[in-house]
Amino acid sequence: MDALVEQMQSIMKYEPNEQDMIVLQHEFTVKWDNNRQQHICSCLVEYGEPGGDSAMARTVGLPAATAVHLIAQKAISITGVHIPILDVIFIPVLAKLKELQICFKESNN
Repeated sequence: MDALVEQMQSIMKYEPNEQDMIVLQHEFTVKWDNNRQQHICSCLVEYGEPGGDSAMARTVGLPAATAVHLIAQKAISITGVHIPILDVIFIPVLAKLKELQICFKESNN
């Protein structure tokens, strides 16, 4: 395994000024009570910073760091261990991430 990792690191490393990119897309079809259907597409595109943080590092590390910061500021007061599906967690975290230009763009049709 170590030999494989060493070989992959030598051929897959970023060159100077090269950056990574993340594309995450969710598509939903919503059927409303009045039988109307709506297609919603939610897309996130994030680029790494050449010579700096990768897009992967930003999209993994910043949400966690943002949540910790909000907990320390008591902006999130819920206690215990939770996945971020509670609105008291995800609404303030997403708002802070939007300030950092990490956000989904939604389109409807």
